[in-house]
Amino acid sequence: MKSKVKSPVQQTIDDGKRWWRLVQRYAKLEAADKLSSIVGALVLGAILLVFVLIAIGCLSIFAAHRLTVLTGDLALSYALVGVGWLLLCVLVLLVRKALIVRPLQKKFQHSFFKDERMKHGLEVEKLKTQYQLQLLQERMKDKARMTMSGSSDDDKNGSKIGRYVSYGITAYKTYRTLSKLRKMLKKKKNR
Repeated sequence: MKSKVKSPVQQTIDDGKRWWRLVQRYAKLEAADKLSSIVGALVLGAILLVFVLIAIGCLSIFAAHRLTVLTGDLALSYALVGVGWLLLCVLVLLVRKALIVRPLQKKFQHSFFKDERMKHGLEVEKLKTQYQLQLLQERMKDKARMTMSGSSDDDKNGSKIGRYVSYGITAYKTYRTLSKLRKMLKKKKNR
């Protein structure tokens, strides 16, 4: 006869399986949400593209007829409008990364990794700034030790007054840099 009481190991395994199923369901829901927003944006973009192309076609015909007054030939006017559009296409191809690729990458990254990127970005900036603060504090301590011991690299043969002045200047510069970094941290926290 089997006992109804599960061992702790079996209970942990069952909890792990249940957790994994929940994680999978959440990932599917999150993917469906992100994909629906992206597909919606693509459909809206396609509809707008159709309307813009119709408007551009009408404006091109209008421009060709207006150019007929200047050139005197309708075929030449249409050819000039076509050359203008070809030049515009070449220009778009030359700067396609800045106009098309990067904005799409940013949009996709923003929609898929919005929360993680923002949290991660702020944490990385905070860690960088804290690391810079620690480095500056260590440099200041090292400089103070060298200055007080009389073995400063900057002023080996100089007087004590010169060493104390250079220590004061270094301390002041370090203090200014530390205060700037602290202000940057406060600004980032307030965002």
